[in-house]
Amino acid sequence: MADIYCPKCAEPWDIYELHDVDGLTFDEARAKFTREGCETFGNKCTGDDELSEYARLKAQASAVLMDLSPHPDDWAADMADFDLMMGL
Repeated sequence: MADIYCPKCAEPWDIYELHDVDGLTFDEARAKFTREGCETFGNKCTGDDELSEYARLKAQASAVLMDLSPHPDDWAADMADFDLMMGL
């Protein structure tokens, strides 16, 4: 399973969920996810206030990766590297 992470709260989502967003193409869902995170899938984002330091770093890293590449596969691969780098 390739996970992408909400840029606001670091909630993991399966990359293939982007194909199943009602009324949106994959590219539209991808763009919306980079802006709105969990809300793309109809879920309320937990927000930054309740995050651990690790989750906050993961959300920030996810947001940066989304700025660097429009490809969710890149986000998933780089976030796997992030976990390795953090010792998880």
